[in-house]
Amino acid sequence: MRLLNVTTLEVQEFYGANTPQYAILSHTWGNEEITLPEIEAISKRLREQQKQSMALHKAGYAKILSVCKQAARDGLQYVWVDTCCIDKTSGPEISEAINSMFAWYQQAMVCYVYMEDVLYQDYKQGYRTWEHDFTRSRWFTRGWTLQELLAPERLVFFSREWERLGTKSELSKLLEKTTKIDEQVLLDPRLLNRTCISQRMSWAANRKTTRPEDTAYSLMGIFGVNMVPIYGEGAENAFVRLQEAILNTSDDHTIFAWGLLKQDTSALAIHYDKLEELDYDEMIGMTGILAKSPSDFTGVGRVVPATSTLTEDAAYKMTNKGLKIKLKLVPTNFGHLTTQKFYLGVLNCQSSEEHPSSRLGMLLTETETPNVLFRTRTRMYSWVSGAAVAAATARTVYICQNSPARLPKADRAEEVVWVKARDLASPGYEIIDIQAKRARWNREFSTLRIAGIADKVFYQLAVITFFNKHTKRGFSIRILDSGNASPCFVDLSQSKAFGEGRIDLDEKALIAEAKRMWRNPGKVRLVEPAARGKPVERQTVVEDVANPELYGTEKQPAWHSRATDDGWEAAKDGQFSDHVTFTEVWEREYQRTVEAKVVRKGEVIVLDISSTLWQAAAVEEPLPEKVEKPFEGAGE
Repeated sequence: MRLLNVTTLEVQEFYGANTPQYAILSHTWGNEEITLPEIEAISKRLREQQKQSMALHKAGYAKILSVCKQAARDGLQYVWVDTCCIDKTSGPEISEAINSMFAWYQQAMVCYVYMEDVLYQDYKQGYRTWEHDFTRSRWFTRGWTLQELLAPERLVFFSREWERLGTKSELSKLLEKTTKIDEQVLLDPRLLNRTCISQRMSWAANRKTTRPEDTAYSLMGIFGVNMVPIYGEGAENAFVRLQEAILNTSDDHTIFAWGLLKQDTSALAIHYDKLEELDYDEMIGMTGILAKSPSDFTGVGRVVPATSTLTEDAAYKMTNKGLKIKLKLVPTNFGHLTTQKFYLGVLNCQSSEEHPSSRLGMLLTETETPNVLFRTRTRMYSWVSGAAVAAATARTVYICQNSPARLPKADRAEEVVWVKARDLASPGYEIIDIQAKRARWNREFSTLRIAGIADKVFYQLAVITFFNKHTKRGFSIRILDSGNASPCFVDLSQSKAFGEGRIDLDEKALIAEAKRMWRNPGKVRLVEPAARGKPVERQTVVEDVANPELYGTEKQPAWHSRATDDGWEAAKDGQFSDHVTFTEVWEREYQRTVEAKVVRKGEVIVLDISSTLWQAAAVEEPLPEKVEKPFEGAGE
């Protein structure tokens, strides 16, 4: 490693046991840092008593002089500063430095933490103290400074003016409050390896790095693993590689205890407001077994390894099919609207806030391949009771890391529908039935993954039924598709109970009506689009709507609809349109207007259902006629 001589500012290189005692600097980078070539030029010119270079005017040079003076006061001849002790033009040297940096900070006699945004003098005479700036320092938000806090046994914090603020031991309570890292771990670095993976990851959840991949590389020393840095691979790939390296050295199930987002269990809740913010795999509820970034571990600091294992074989390993692991699987009704099977994979994780016998369960979904599952994205933890854990059966399964490959858009026969129905959740509506082919419903993200028809035909994609158990009202929305990347349409099946004002609508009858609609999709009227220079008269034909479950069979042979092949289109005549509206009597003089609109945006079909409650105009009743009574005089 290279060290900077505090007297001559000469950069010297040392190896192994010959490395002298040194101080090390922890800081956040600015715009004028001194590089290795510049510090070498400075030291050379100082020795030759020549004119100093322009680098002497950089703010970073003053920082280096200050740290050298402080090291000299402490009786140390050398310091290490990351900005000028690494040759950043050498890939192998950068890789060596990244893999060795945690050890370098561990072996330093002292680490000086320079906090450029903490102004000691400003609060010297006032009622406030420098602690106000200290807890808000940028130093606590950067990725690399986490290992610089944890690795050294002795840290001394300095303000912008190089005023001593205190040691790690003296400020341990304040550091614990600021970083959420247990005080004992801060004071004794040896306890770091005994801290579970989820807790260590949670410390880095809100930290950022300049280069995306450094989000993962800055954590290697904290987890005691080594890997070759590959700048350009992307933050997600780097973080997945980090977790795979950790898996090879640990059997700690808390590495899978990630994904806590928002505690929102509403069946019609929407997590995103803009379609552009959505990740396709997340929309369909699919994600890999490993997290995408440290931010996925936000809020999981309370999760710890269980004191006892649940299966005899607790080992696991990553294979080309995914993570091979033996887990107890608890069936759950998460997907009660579809035929897809969901399980809670019981992890060897528990929490101080839950019953000691309960275990953390991650939501898993079966694929069409036996014993191959994928992890389902969810907003909440599912704690499995001790009784359910005891009754569960253990299975050896493969949990996918990569999402099953999707076919090219032109060839795939699969659609994703995002049901935006926030306005219906408040009145008490919920989805009670979905009629579709191979439907996979994620009720938390309100997304539906459905098998469609690859051919360019006009077909029925899904029938989604809503019901309000309190008012006994319901309706079904039908989505009609005219082929990939083509317009979509909606149709409505409204119960007669709306018009009749009945309140005894049978939920089962409404589902039966939706099933009949699915089995018998009916017909569609197609019209020839108007062409330039031709008469307005256009030809109209009526054709059957295809059913994905029957299409291509003897009951419904495959054909190519004129709707796309011959330039024909569905007639927007009120029956088939991209939006539909109806009004229902809500209670007494109030009525509710419901509008359903459907639009295709990229790979997603958005079904947007809005609802408005309004007061109908009161009908004035005629006043009773006044009847004149004869005058009754006194004394008569």
